[in-house]
Amino acid sequence: MKKYLFPISMIGVLSYSSVIFYAPFIKPGYNQTRDIVSALMAKGEPGRPAVVLVFGLAYLSLLSIAIWAVLKSPYKMTGIFLSIVGFFSLAQLFLPMDPWQGFRTNADKIHDWVTVLIAMSIILAIYFFIKSLKKNSAIVSTTALVLILIFALATGWEIITMNFQLLGLLEKVWIGTFLLWLVYFSYRLSYELK
Repeated sequence: MKKYLFPISMIGVLSYSSVIFYAPFIKPGYNQTRDIVSALMAKGEPGRPAVVLVFGLAYLSLLSIAIWAVLKSPYKMTGIFLSIVGFFSLAQLFLPMDPWQGFRTNADKIHDWVTVLIAMSIILAIYFFIKSLKKNSAIVSTTALVLILIFALATGWEIITMNFQLLGLLEKVWIGTFLLWLVYFSYRLSYELK
């Protein structure tokens, strides 16, 4: 199984990224800078079934890497927090956000809190991975962690201040940084562990 982790991560990352790349075609009027990823699978969106299917594939690939990390690698804490990310990302597919028309359902509110839980779990997963490495081999993960913290906090600030002009871009940067780190992590799991 170990040798498949890196290709699995690539499939997951490319699946997720393809949805983001094609977002304006999936949802006409979608603005990459302003609109968040969850808007692609909001309640009532015509492209929602396809987005849920592709995101489901990406989240299952993440979950398979996470479970393998918990069971078979020295990075158990990283695997535990990545499992939380994978599980709650899958759960979010069934708790779609509202199309932002003034009224918010409970599913939409839960969706927001689950997003915060996912972001915190990503940060903790990378933190525990860094703690398990020698200092000179932690530069990639430390850089990823700092970027994710900066852009996740900036995303939160955009939401708090109700300034949505850069919300989508900031969110995509921290998610993209995480996806790149996940490829790096799965590479290490696949090829560097005995």
